[in-house]
Amino acid sequence: MKYKFAKRYAALAAVALLTLSGGTAAYAGPSGEVSEEQMTEERKAQLADKVVEFDEIADRIELYNQTYRNTLLTINSSAINSAAAHSMAEEADSLMEDARDVKEADRLLYEEYKSAARELRRLAAETGNKDLSGQYERKLRQVKNNLTKSVEDVLIQYQQTEANRQTAQIAQELAAQGYKSAQDSYGLGMAGTSGVLSAAKGELSAENSVQKLDAGLQTLRQTLQVLLGFGADEPVTFSPVPEPDPERIAHLDLNADTDTAIASNYTLMDTRSASAKGTRARGIKNRTVENSKQEIRSAMENLYQEILSKKQAYEAAQTAFSAAQASRAAAERKWSLGMLNRAQYLQEQMSYAQAEGAKTSASLALVKALNDYEWGRAGLITIG
Repeated sequence: MKYKFAKRYAALAAVALLTLSGGTAAYAGPSGEVSEEQMTEERKAQLADKVVEFDEIADRIELYNQTYRNTLLTINSSAINSAAAHSMAEEADSLMEDARDVKEADRLLYEEYKSAARELRRLAAETGNKDLSGQYERKLRQVKNNLTKSVEDVLIQYQQTEANRQTAQIAQELAAQGYKSAQDSYGLGMAGTSGVLSAAKGELSAENSVQKLDAGLQTLRQTLQVLLGFGADEPVTFSPVPEPDPERIAHLDLNADTDTAIASNYTLMDTRSASAKGTRARGIKNRTVENSKQEIRSAMENLYQEILSKKQAYEAAQTAFSAAQASRAAAERKWSLGMLNRAQYLQEQMSYAQAEGAKTSASLALVKALNDYEWGRAGLITIG
């Protein structure tokens, strides 16, 4: 009988503990995820050096992004509570067996056993899904992948804006030179006030363009740094996004990748796992699944065609940039020999900067197209 009393109070204490815990738990990586403890010290040092490489984004999200860390904590807490509730459901069954043993001898003890068993079963029903580990992993992976893609997109946009800013800076210098030339011509009586005013407006417009790009760069940088776990104003360096890999493009397999995208799509997984009772509900669910598959097929085809389009634009930009390099080299020689004035030299620099900016833009656009395709294959296509 002492054993049964101890068992009863242990069960009641467990009920109280789970009720009061409020779902808090220490950090621990779910099954299948690489936790901070599993990451090598060398990798951690690389992530902490304040020089962000494109291939470090996912790991920095895992270690430092607050949204990911909060999701991890919530999911981990749910997993712990689920395991505890499952254990309590089994304990409830055991308590009811004991209750039947003492029903005739101790009616009060019998009622207490029944009450404890009911409470355990209630809690188990609330938090005791017996096999949620796969759902937890999927949710965490989805959060991490969405955050990683978002940061990659912002970094591509940031570097695109940097390229635009370089071109705008040269345009500003050229406009300033034009304004000075207009003033000189006016002083010599070779131009009227309208020409000076027009040149002044051009310089002001170019200056405003640079200032707007600077403001945009600051906003993008701060967004990136916060998402990656840095302070908004920390001195962080973002390495250039790598050039697109031709081999990666050459080995794309649209049919196989589309099958993977269908199997990996998070929204479709939720639809498939949703309960559907009755013939009508199951029919609706099946149609929804088939429609979703078709949406994914169409989206993957569009993403693939986007890669081909951006690849063609990138190759054209590379060709134009090669020509601009040759033209710039000739301009540098002429400038050194005094065969170009300042305005002519700046115009050559402007042409080169525009070609370089176009090449950078085309490269980043192709990288983004490839990333969008790969993330679609990994389950991030929005459907429905």
